[in-house]
Amino acid sequence: MKIIVMLAIVSMAGMANAQTSASVDASATATVITPITIAKNNDMALGKIVSDVSGGTLAIASNGARTFSNANNRTTGNPNGTAASFHVTGDENSTFSSSRSGQGFSGDATHVYLHNASDGAVHTNDMAFAFSGGASTQALTGGAADYTVTGTLTINAAQPAGDYSGTWTETVAYD
Repeated sequence: MKIIVMLAIVSMAGMANAQTSASVDASATATVITPITIAKNNDMALGKIVSDVSGGTLAIASNGARTFSNANNRTTGNPNGTAASFHVTGDENSTFSSSRSGQGFSGDATHVYLHNASDGAVHTNDMAFAFSGGASTQALTGGAADYTVTGTLTINAAQPAGDYSGTWTETVAYD
């Protein structure tokens, strides 16, 4: 019996000195993807507008169709415009979104103001264009995608005749 007890004590002492640490290898990986790029396909062209004492709005669709809130602002000889369109390239397994910054009041990024003066300042006769459309979490299918920017132009009452223009910066980024 003494031998069995002695054997059990020796066995337990060996287990007490069992492994006190463990280790395993790990690795780090990274995937470098193609930088995202943007190119302009078309500038926005809103076409000719007739001045009216009531003013109104002009909405442009992605296919260039123009819709007026005041029929007196519409010209029959210039029925369509062109929505702004852009081409994006990058990693084919990624998605992206677009944003824009325009010449708005106090850095307003939701509008661009069309000016009739070359000084770039905001004037009372400027027309505000409110953006809509653009890319919101769009896939880069095959590494490329196209999208349009649309919106609505506010035509002031008795808008003075002339050529109006405004610029904005279109930005794309991976989601």
